[in-house]
Amino acid sequence: MTSNFFMSNFNWPIPTSFPTLERQAVHVWCAGLDYDEYQLSEFFTLLDVDEQARAKRFHFEKDYRRFVASHGVLRKILNGYL
Repeated sequence: MTSNFFMSNFNWPIPTSFPTLERQAVHVWCAGLDYDEYQLSEFFTLLDVDEQARAKRFHFEKDYRRFVASHGVLRKILNGYL
């Protein structure tokens, strides 16, 4: 597990800051989804009410964790661009 939500999978560099999104540019991000309980609880607070309700409906813990992690990481990435 890692406390840093950016992973260097496939030898991708870990960004030190968010790049500027230029007109007609595409950025591709790679992030791990294996987090400890503390990080997952932080990600959970970033989700809106509907996403939190959806996360709670998952039957299997692994599905809940992946949903919360993926949506939380996405929120952090989008926040970095804003």
